[in-house]
Amino acid sequence: MKKIAYALIIATALTGCTALNDRILGNDNQSTLAKRSYQSRLFATNSDKVLRNVVSTLQDQDYVIERADKELSVVTASKANGVSRTKITVTVRAKDKDQTIVRANAVKNFDQIEDPKFYQVFFNALAQSLFLEAQSID
Repeated sequence: MKKIAYALIIATALTGCTALNDRILGNDNQSTLAKRSYQSRLFATNSDKVLRNVVSTLQDQDYVIERADKELSVVTASKANGVSRTKITVTVRAKDKDQTIVRANAVKNFDQIEDPKFYQVFFNALAQSLFLEAQSID
């Protein structure tokens, strides 16, 4: 009887700790999937074109490119507006030869930007840049 009571106490404690850790660390699967959905887009073109256009799009949005690594397919950029500073990291990954997944992650003054509109503005500008390049319009 004591063994069962101890097992229940331990199980309850572990479950409570796990739930607490998830809340502290932000390990909520639903919110993680929601974030990933607005931070990622699929483009129907090859990853080299997308990577070039990511750099151009960020520059058009007044970001200063801090690092553009073609081998890792990662671009990091930042911009400052008075007292605030926004830093964005964009990862480009080929899904296949004609499809590319782009994921953006941005931070403003050390706080994660979780507003889907912020990412929508970036991805719309990137899509427009890719469209104009496909039409050979500068």
